[in-house]
Amino acid sequence: MTERAGPAGGARPLRVLFVPLSDDPFGNPSDRRRMVLPARCLRRRGVECVFSGKEEALGTPADVIFSQDRDYGFWLRNAARLGRHGAALVFSFSDLLGYEAPSRAHHYAAYTGTARPFPPDHWRRLIAFLEQCRPHVVAGSRLQAEAIARLAPSLPVEVIHDSIDTDVYHPPPAAAESADRGMTLVWEGCSDNLPYLLVCAEAIRRIARRAPVRVLVATTEERRNEFMGTKSNRKLAEMILGEIAEFHVWGMDSIAGLMSRAHAGIAPLFTDCPFALAKPPHKAVICNSMRLPVVASPVPAYAEYVEDGLNGFIAATPAEWEERLDFLRRNPAARARMGEYGRRKAAEGFSPEAAAERLHDLLRRLAGAAAGGAHPSLYRSTSNWYTQGWNGPPRGRDEGRSR
Repeated sequence: MTERAGPAGGARPLRVLFVPLSDDPFGNPSDRRRMVLPARCLRRRGVECVFSGKEEALGTPADVIFSQDRDYGFWLRNAARLGRHGAALVFSFSDLLGYEAPSRAHHYAAYTGTARPFPPDHWRRLIAFLEQCRPHVVAGSRLQAEAIARLAPSLPVEVIHDSIDTDVYHPPPAAAESADRGMTLVWEGCSDNLPYLLVCAEAIRRIARRAPVRVLVATTEERRNEFMGTKSNRKLAEMILGEIAEFHVWGMDSIAGLMSRAHAGIAPLFTDCPFALAKPPHKAVICNSMRLPVVASPVPAYAEYVEDGLNGFIAATPAEWEERLDFLRRNPAARARMGEYGRRKAAEGFSPEAAAERLHDLLRRLAGAAAGGAHPSLYRSTSNWYTQGWNGPPRGRDEGRSR
C-alpha cells in the first residue's frame, strides 16, 4: 500500500484528484485510457483516486492533482489558489501542447500547403502557465515531451503512453486465416483525424482494382466536418476513399466486433505537420491489441513502436503503402503471425497495469518531492523536432515573448 504520514503520525493512503477532459470520463475514450483504467489499477495498489471538476479540485485536500482538462488558462488564473492548496499538479498533454482551436485544422492545412503559424499568444499563455503553475507534465510521446522541454527547460516531463482500453478492445480468438484474395482494412479514431486517410487512399484504391478491398471507417459521430467542405464525416470518408469506404459510428460496445472483421489496421499520419508528428503510437497499439498487423506512417512514435515485418510495417510513400498492404493481402499466414506478435507486444507494454505502474511511480515521487519543495526529474530535449517553415514551440520564455 502507498501511504503518507497523517497529521498524528499515522499512515494514510496517497490521495490523487483526477480532473478529466469531459463531464463523463467513464464514457470518454481519452479519459478512460489516460485516467479511468489506470486509476482502477492504482486503487488496487492502495492509492485513493477521486474524480472531480477543476474548481472542486482546488477546494479538496489531496497530495496530487492530475488534470487532463485542457483549460490551462484556468490553472493560470488560479495559480495562487493552487499554491495555497499544496498539492503537486500533474498536467497531461494528450496532443501537441493542448488542443486549442488553431491546432484543430493544422494537420489538414499542412497537407494542402495552406498552414498558418500558431498565433503568438498561444505560446505566450502556455509558457506563462508552465512558469507560474510549475506542473509536472505527462506527455504521450517523446516529441510532445521535447516540445515542453523547449518551452520550459526547468520543468519535469514524464512520457507515459496511453493504456489499451481492455474493456473496449478485446481481441477475438485466433482463427485460421482464409486464402481469400480480398482484404478488409480498418481505421478508427477521432473524426478530426479523417483527413489522414488521404495519405494511403490512392494506394488502397490501386489494390482494389486487382482484388476486393473494403476499409471499415469508425469514428465518433456524423456531425459536420470542417475539412474539405463536407457536410458529414460519412461524406468525408467516402470522398477520400470512394466506394471502398464502409462508414460506422464509433461505439464502445461495437468497435471490437467491427475490428474483428478486419485483416489489418492502418495508421496514416501527415509527416510534414508538427501536430501529427507528435502523435503517440496509440492507434497502432490498438490495432495490434486486436490481433491485427498495422501499416503506419513514419512519424517518430510509430517508427519506434512498429517492428517492421514483425507486428506491422512502416510506409513512407504511396508505393510503399501499396506494397505493404498488398503483401498482407496476399499472405494470410504472415498477417496472422504478425497479428499475434503484435497482440503480445501491445499487452506487455500498453496494458492498464503497465500504465498504472509508471503513473504510480511518478505519483510517489511527486508526493515526496512536494513535501520538500523540489521537482523530481527533468526531461532533456535532444533534437530540433519541428518542421522548417513552422513556428514551432519557442525555446523558453524570452523567445516565446518576442514572437
